[in-house]
Amino acid sequence: MDNYEVIPTFLQQVNERGNGIIDGHIQVRASKIIVIELKRNKNKLQLLQGLSYAAMIATWDNEQLIKEIQKDINPEPEELIDLINSNELNTEVKIILVSELYDPEVIITAEWLNNTYSIDITAFAVSINKLEKQYFVNFEQRLPLKELADVYEERGSRSKPKRGKKEITWEDVIPKLKYKFGKRAIELCETIKDGDASTL
Repeated sequence: MDNYEVIPTFLQQVNERGNGIIDGHIQVRASKIIVIELKRNKNKLQLLQGLSYAAMIATWDNEQLIKEIQKDINPEPEELIDLINSNELNTEVKIILVSELYDPEVIITAEWLNNTYSIDITAFAVSINKLEKQYFVNFEQRLPLKELADVYEERGSRSKPKRGKKEITWEDVIPKLKYKFGKRAIELCETIKDGDASTL
């Protein structure tokens, strides 16, 4: 994802029934509108909704965008309005999908749209983990898909020890162990040899 400053711009209810809300942001350096489509669980309609919102917003000009800006979600709306007026709005709308899970059809279709029609779509899977009283939010990129070479290099870099750093041995670890039985446990582990477990 581009490392550009992003400003929350508008939340627009799609219709009177409130069946959907567009979460709109502006990517400052690119003057590009970003539609963020959030789902709590996987939903096959998520991509379709994101595309529908993007198609609608792509027809807006600066005047319409300023009209849709909601001051209650913008700490400095005047600055944002000046930014819009002083820049030509990019008609290409970026779509970001955020969900806990994805149906394969959603990712496959989004990738096809990206590759065939250059529609800017990014997807993240989000999960929340709790450790004691702390909560951790994890985002995992699902689209664009990582190239095989990137995955291989990433895994390879984890397995390669970094040069210039001293390798730590058990002799370095044992004196720092908190429990007395740790030394004996390490000694037992070191006596285990590779072989067929069925022969033990």
